[in-house]
Formats: sequence, C-alpha cells, structure tokens
Amino acid sequence: MVYAGVMRRPVVWFLSASALIAHTAGCAHPRYPASDHCDGTRFYNEDRSADVDKSLFDVLKWQLSGRQTPWPEFRDDNVEPDFSEEIRAGEGAVTFLNHASELIQFERLTVLTDPVFSERVSPVSWIGPRRHRRPGTRFANLPRIDVVVISHNHYDHMDLDSLLLIEARDHPTFLVPLGNKAFLQRKGLADVVELDWWQTLVTKSGEIITFVPMQHWSARGLLDRSETLWGGYVIEVTGLKVLFAGDTGYNRQFTEIERRFGAMDLSVLPIGAYEPRWFMKG
Repeated sequence: MVYAGVMRRPVVWFLSASALIAHTAGCAHPRYPASDHCDGTRFYNEDRSADVDKSLFDVLKWQLSGRQTPWPEFRDDNVEPDFSEEIRAGEGAVTFLNHASELIQFERLTVLTDPVFSERVSPVSWIGPRRHRRPGTRFANLPRIDVVVISHNHYDHMDLDSLLLIEARDHPTFLVPLGNKAFLQRKGLADVVELDWWQTLVTKSGEIITFVPMQHWSARGLLDRSETLWGGYVIEVTGLKVLFAGDTGYNRQFTEIERRFGAMDLSVLPIGAYEPRWFMKG
C-alpha cells in the first residue's frame, strides 16, 4: 500500500537510504504506557499474527523481482471541481484529490485527509516516488480547511511541505496518531491533536471524529519502524458517518467499527496494493 503504483524505478528509493536515516521522526518521541497495541516503545496491529513486518531483504526482493510495469506519461486532464455549491444540514460532499487525499465537506466542517500536493513523496525533493498527474484541484482553489486528518507517517500520507502550506493559509486542527505531535510541532504546525485508537475529538460545532484501528505499520526512516501509531478516522456529522481508512489490510477492525458505530454512509478505502501476494497480503 505504501508506494504501490507510484514507484518508477525499484532502486531509486534505496539510493536515498542515508537521507532516510537522517529524517527519522520517531527517535525522539515520548514513550507511551503499555497497552494491548503498544509495549511502551513500539506499536502493534490488533491481530499480531498479521504479516505486515517485512525485512529490508523482503523489500529489496519485492522491488527487484517480477515484471516492471511501464511508468505512465504525465497526465494533466483533470476537470477542476466546483466548490461553490452550498452544502446544507444532513448533506455531505467528497472530492478525490489524489492518492489518499480526499476533501470531505459538510455544512459546518471541511476535512482534508492525508494531503499531498508535492511533486514527490520523499525525505528529499530531488529523488523518490514522483507523481504522474497533478492533484484533482489546485491548492489555491480549495475551500478553507477546518481539520486535517493524518492516518500514518509514511511520506505518501504525511507530507510535511503540504501540511505547512495548509497551516500557513488556514491554521486548521491537525489530527495525528500517537507519536507524531512533537515532530510536527517542531516543524511549525500549531494546533496538533494526538489520538490513540478509539479516542475522539469533538469540534467546536459538535462534529465527532474518532481515530480507529487499521492494519498497517509506520516509519519515516530505517530506524523508527512502528514507533508511531497508524489508523483511520470515523467522522460523524448531523446523522452522517464517513470512514477514512488510510492504508490497511482487511481484518477484524472493520467488524468492530461497524459494531461500535453502525453502518457507514461512505467508506473511503485503499485499493490496488495486492501484488505480489506474498508481500502485500498483510
């Protein structure tokens, strides 16, 4: 899920390994109380038997084996969305921007998920996975953002340059998994709220956003694997319920989310990261 469909050449990412070490985010985060998904230092999935932990050898094998798909030519045929239509009570609108970036609008709340407006998702600007089409709308055309939700700290979901762009214009609340708040505040974000699984934020106008378990992992470097949490979000607004899953494999968390919240009106789910099965099935 992390870079499926994004990578152009398999060896490119590993050329920047030294940069990855230098940009580790988790090395300074505070320790957390031990729980069913944390040993005080590292976090775990609800299903500990899920095969998500891959060694560097596994990653190299994945990247260097199999048939490589030709990289698409850059496309610039987006139709610019119209954000002028009024959204009334009991209504919602969702606009797909790119990758895991969705603009979710309600009458009194606008949420942006895992925003990426950068040319590359990488610790450095000159190498790494590069986009092959521009976002679904230009950043300047977006309506004011009230809340940004971050599912996990991989570079294709927590893009610092994009977050700083939003901070400078809108000063929203940033919701992040445990372990990411101090890092983002050091980088210049002001209003950062850190959540554990099943913890909730209630907005000033009464909307409820709950951080929920997903099956994945985290890292921004080679030495900080699973030192920050990951997950998805359930957004409840005037009778509507929207699930944003971020990156995840399928497991029992979806049954538990339905048990706690009931059926969703909309679920935003990741697709496409399923080959090769030996590597991706978790």
